[in-house]
Amino acid sequence: MNTVLATLVWLAASTVLAQEAPPPTFYAPPPYMQPVAPPPTHVELRPNYALIFSGVGVFALGYMLDVGGTLVVGHEPAWECAIPVVGPYLQVGDTFSRDWSDLAKGFYVFDGLVQTAGFVLTVVGSSLWHKVPVRSAQNGLVVTF
Repeated sequence: MNTVLATLVWLAASTVLAQEAPPPTFYAPPPYMQPVAPPPTHVELRPNYALIFSGVGVFALGYMLDVGGTLVVGHEPAWECAIPVVGPYLQVGDTFSRDWSDLAKGFYVFDGLVQTAGFVLTVVGSSLWHKVPVRSAQNGLVVTF
């Protein structure tokens, strides 16, 4: 009899617990949280500005080192430092007023390589164009970066 009673209690409890829960209520998000369609875009070809700016920076550093090095070592003729890229290579074969000729020649070779690398980076960045997604204009003015 205990088993019959236990079975009846178990059946009654399982039918009560087996009832479906009410469906969950979904609320629509406020209008400011609604997904917005992405703006229309098109593809443009642009130069590689990272290489261009890096090249200009490296070249400017080398050029300033050339002018500063010419003033420090007392190089004659000093006007050769004003020639970009080729100037350091011209200065290697010249004479120096101080006793730093070997160090100065090594510096000018290094400086010529730095200026050449900056020039090459700038030219390569100007010639390598790549596709960039750009927002299409809608209703007039569009600011892009």
